[in-house]
Amino acid sequence: MKKLNVLLLIGVLLLGITQTAEAQLLRRLKDKAKEKVVERVEQKVDEKLREIAYKQVDKTWESVFGTSNPSDGGSTNVPFMMNSSVETADKYTFDRMSIMEMTSTDDQGTKETINVEMFYSSNNASTASKYLTGNPEDEQTTFIYDYDRSIMVMLSESEEGKYSFAYDWQQMSSDNSTEEQYIQPGFEQIGSKTIMGIECTGYRNTSETIETEFWVANESIQDYDRAVRANSSTRYFMNGMAMGATNGTILEMTTTNKETNESFEMKTKSIAKSTSKSFDMSDYPVIGNN
Repeated sequence: MKKLNVLLLIGVLLLGITQTAEAQLLRRLKDKAKEKVVERVEQKVDEKLREIAYKQVDKTWESVFGTSNPSDGGSTNVPFMMNSSVETADKYTFDRMSIMEMTSTDDQGTKETINVEMFYSSNNASTASKYLTGNPEDEQTTFIYDYDRSIMVMLSESEEGKYSFAYDWQQMSSDNSTEEQYIQPGFEQIGSKTIMGIECTGYRNTSETIETEFWVANESIQDYDRAVRANSSTRYFMNGMAMGATNGTILEMTTTNKETNESFEMKTKSIAKSTSKSFDMSDYPVIGNN
């Protein structure tokens, strides 16, 4: 009888152990299944974000540069080529900021105003520009120009999250801010005035259809000027600034088409204002990186 009880006890214990092992196995299988499901969901989310990001960057690129994204075979007039394997700095930090206001008026009298916040610092290793349309629903886009690495990084923030695109950057061959100032032939001097506490000289050029007027600083503002020139490929600066008209720092400019009444106006709203701004690249994963 005792022997029978012992055998029954052993059987119960073995049954319990087997059931526990099976339960643990089932839990592990369920956990693995869940992991697979989560992995597939995350993969779909990543693919969706990537899809949204590419569409948004194409839209932003066209609005800022006036051409399609180079990754889609866009114009070669811009000195950028997408390269998701470039190495960026861990963080970009700036201690000064200037703001430009640009207003374009079409032949129907419709105005488009955009503000450009330009960030730079005394180390002169990089500058950043943020284009603000005034519409809070628009995606916030910042362009970082990294001089040491010859790259341009486009940072985007939207409801879907933060991400970035990286580009190789063919920089301008030289920095002529230390050269003696020149003015392109055809511009007449029209006087002087003070802008943001800086003495400036005005110049004007008038043709049959276009009249261009700009005011250039009489002193060198090297860091600010470099930030401005980094944006020379954008449609705002390229079409309105006449970057080749002078190697000085333009603080105000107006261009008017006398036949169509189209116009472009640029005004410096603040210059070299003290700030503390940084972009941590870990917050902006590069789209396209493996």
